[in-house]
This record gives sequence, C-alpha cells and structure tokens, in this order.
Amino acid sequence: MRIVVLRKVVSLTLFILWLITGFTGVLLLIGSLLARIGIYVPTAIPDIHTYVGFGAFGISVVHIALNWDALKSYVRIKSRR
Repeated sequence: MRIVVLRKVVSLTLFILWLITGFTGVLLLIGSLLARIGIYVPTAIPDIHTYVGFGAFGISVVHIALNWDALKSYVRIKSRR
C-alpha cells in the first residue's frame, strides 16, 4: 500500500515540476524575444527554471526506480513484436 502512495506522490510531483518547467521555459522565450527589441525585464525566471529542472531530473530518477519492473516488462513485450 505504501509503495502505491509513494508512486502517486512521485508521479504527481513530477507532473507539477514538468508544468512549471514548461511555463518558465515559455517565459524565458518571451523574455529573449523582448530583449531582441531592446526591452529587458529583470526576473528570477532563469534561476527558477534551472532549479525546478534539476528537481524534475531527480524525481525522474526516483520515478524510474519505482517503476523499473513495469518498464522492463514493457520493453520485453515491445521487443517480441
């Protein structure tokens, strides 16, 4: 039971970090486009994007470790076809 709850928490956390990384990535793109026309907006967005990205990477490793057996089974089934 505890592993099921842990998998849900890790998956939800990974999804939220993915959303934040995507949103800050879009903000970085908009900021770079504004900078090309001479408008500079000082923000902490690059730092947030970087730290959340590192967090997402770490949680991804945990996610893979928790689902390793399912991943092996999936690859085994796909390699038979």
